[in-house]
Amino acid sequence: RDVTGVQTCALPIYQVELGGDLVEDGNWKLVMENNRECYHCDGHPELVCSLFQFFGYAEEDVTPRLRPAHQRYQAAAAALVQTGAAHGIPVDTVEESDTRTTAFRVARLPLDHAGESFSMDGGLLCRKLLGTVPSSRLGHLSLHMQPNSWFHFLSDHAVTFTLLPLAPDRTLLRTTWLVHADAVEGEDYDTAELTKVWRATNEQDAVLVARAHRGVADPGYEPGPYAPNEGQDRKSTRLNSSHITI
Repeated sequence: RDVTGVQTCALPIYQVELGGDLVEDGNWKLVMENNRECYHCDGHPELVCSLFQFFGYAEEDVTPRLRPAHQRYQAAAAALVQTGAAHGIPVDTVEESDTRTTAFRVARLPLDHAGESFSMDGGLLCRKLLGTVPSSRLGHLSLHMQPNSWFHFLSDHAVTFTLLPLAPDRTLLRTTWLVHADAVEGEDYDTAELTKVWRATNEQDAVLVARAHRGVADPGYEPGPYAPNEGQDRKSTRLNSSHITI
């Protein structure tokens, strides 16, 4: 039984963009931690046009400025549950982030505005939907794998991310965008638009990672606690620590 909904996207898809390599000036663990939390997501103006940033938020954590977006999130989340139930697609999170060597987390989450894709208005970026997807409004299915990869499956395309440590202070982030095998560039999708949001997000994250790396490398650095809503980072640290031998 497909308890994650990944199977819904399982039809031939092909690589459309291989130019997503970015070398970040930071340790691979910092790059992974940057991905595993959204405490910094206000620094991604393109991404938050469609991505809700309320990971780990309690009701009392929502500020007046974020209240309108949180109300849209609640409505979109309820609609996603209804759509999933109507089509027999799981929407519950499945997570074993720190209890097994091949740790993972799968979550289907709503998107803002049009609710279809990672675009500036939440609308579709490719006219041909993936697999057996019955609706364009299925949010995004996120699959996080430890220790070095994550994936986003949407109704119209998928994005894959892989980290490769190059040195203690340099990490390669490789991003690939996938569409339906029958999609025609210039007719069904535009490569620049398809890759726009995550190219910008990756570059912004690279700046944040470099700053973090300079900070932790400073002789005066003292470790502190994670933010309260950074639960995935805490689980990643527990998993990594359990496999470190000195």
